[in-house]
Amino acid sequence: MSDSEEQLEFDENTKVSIQQIDDYLQLLYDDDFAKKVQGSFLIMQVSREPDNLEYLIGNEHLLNALGRELKDEGRKSMELMINILYVFYSFSHFSQFHSIITKFKVGVIVMKTIDYEEKRFNELMKELKAKNVNQDRLNLMLQKQEKLLYVCFHILLNLAENIEIEIKMKEKKIIPSLCRIVQYRTNPDLLILAITFLKKLSIFQENKDEMTEEGLVQNLLQFIPHENDQLLTVSLKLLLNLTFDINVRAYLAKNALPQLLQLLGNLEHFSIVIKILYHLTTDEAGRNLPSFSEIIPILMELVIEFPAATVDKELMALVINLSTVPRNSELMGTTNNAVSRIIERCLKSRDNLLCKLMRNITRHEKLKNTVRKYLPEIMGLCTKIDDTDVLVELLGVVGNLGSSAGPQQGQYLQIFKKFKMTDFLIKNLKNGGEQVEDDVLLEVIILVGTLCADKECAQMLSQANIVPSLCSIFLNKYSDEEMVLQCLFSFSQFMLYESTKKQFLTNKQAITVVISMLMTRNDIIRKMTDTVLDYISESSPEWAKIIRLRKFQLYNAAWIRAVEEEDGKDNDQGDSDDYLRSSVDSDDLRVWTAD
Repeated sequence: MSDSEEQLEFDENTKVSIQQIDDYLQLLYDDDFAKKVQGSFLIMQVSREPDNLEYLIGNEHLLNALGRELKDEGRKSMELMINILYVFYSFSHFSQFHSIITKFKVGVIVMKTIDYEEKRFNELMKELKAKNVNQDRLNLMLQKQEKLLYVCFHILLNLAENIEIEIKMKEKKIIPSLCRIVQYRTNPDLLILAITFLKKLSIFQENKDEMTEEGLVQNLLQFIPHENDQLLTVSLKLLLNLTFDINVRAYLAKNALPQLLQLLGNLEHFSIVIKILYHLTTDEAGRNLPSFSEIIPILMELVIEFPAATVDKELMALVINLSTVPRNSELMGTTNNAVSRIIERCLKSRDNLLCKLMRNITRHEKLKNTVRKYLPEIMGLCTKIDDTDVLVELLGVVGNLGSSAGPQQGQYLQIFKKFKMTDFLIKNLKNGGEQVEDDVLLEVIILVGTLCADKECAQMLSQANIVPSLCSIFLNKYSDEEMVLQCLFSFSQFMLYESTKKQFLTNKQAITVVISMLMTRNDIIRKMTDTVLDYISESSPEWAKIIRLRKFQLYNAAWIRAVEEEDGKDNDQGDSDDYLRSSVDSDDLRVWTAD
């Protein structure tokens, strides 16, 4: 930048007229460079008025002159380049004018200008380190450079609404340039623009990866928090996009959590901070961070006292993720009588996410007694609710309560009678459970196992023919491991009482499939299968014989094959089922399969 250019000053309040555009244009042809700059300034002032743009865009002589001066004389004067680029910047706000900008290759010139100014900035920084530059002159230079870069990047941002042009920008290394703006510049307007541009680009995986490689996350944290609310807002929005990357989440969880938690008290940024925190808790390492424990009381109050009928989904998602950690869940339940307040809000609002939170909390023994006081209300709601999402969570709560020492004596029986639970169970278990969603069906099966903890409830289940219905579901869903496991648990409960045991032992197909579960690779199912088969063997000598032979077959399969090979048997006679059928009626060993 020349000394003469430093003396050029123009009043932005100068009155201009579209009628004098030819006079302003003539100044661009003047041999006096100051006159050129003045002409470009006056044309720029005219372009600030949107009503003038259509006339300007139709003035081909003007556009040719601006394009020529930009290309040939631009680098000679930063002021001249800023003025001319600002005219094209005004055009870039309107998509219908983008073809004109492309025609004069403004985008190419802008990219080259950005590259040139970056090199100049690096040289200035070297001079500054060597103390070979006047500080006042440097500050003036940086101000003009940042003004130029602002116009350059804004033109590119507007042009980037065309995805093909955006791709070309990426190929020309626009992302590293923007990242360096974030790293080295201090002008708030330029920073806001650069971060806004990066946010737009970050929706693509490859762009996000390039940003993280450029160290953008680390540099972005200098603006969180920040006194400039607009800069803070755009920084948080970009950070949210970047947190879809697991490595970014890990870095933020380790290095930025206190800064983010500090912003929860700011209502303007509360929503986006909650979303970022939610992303951090999608990973186990993030959920287990001790720092989260410090804000759990605050989060619980926000949930319980949320003003709308339905709690904000992002807030609920964050709290639900945190509740999967035992330490956090226990803290949630023991803070300010939170469990009772959550349950009361659940029963009133029937919010499925609140119900899910309650389900997670009731997994922990210390909190179950508090929840049991509300068991009648919960079960009553289960029998009349139409929302399957809420029903699944409420049944899950009941299932959690049944997995501990159990409710007070007779509580289930009272509930069973009061709410006519037989009708509810028959409705959901009939026809092999094909008329209800699998999630609901699974929870109903768990409920059956829970109810069997009470002898009188088990007798009522027997009278309502629930046992055959559950056997039918077991046969229909034998390929679903979770469904099979819960059915097996219910079978083990059936074997505790004569009424239900008798019904179960008459279902030959169900017991045959239970025996076949000995071959499963799932250790938990195999262990539960052994428990059920032990009960069956104790109650039925006939089935005990079949079960012993089947276990013998499985545990000695290698020895059986060796014996068969030694005897020279054919391959089609060599499987272990044939060996057993020589001693046991084939009908007793037939493994049932669905048609």
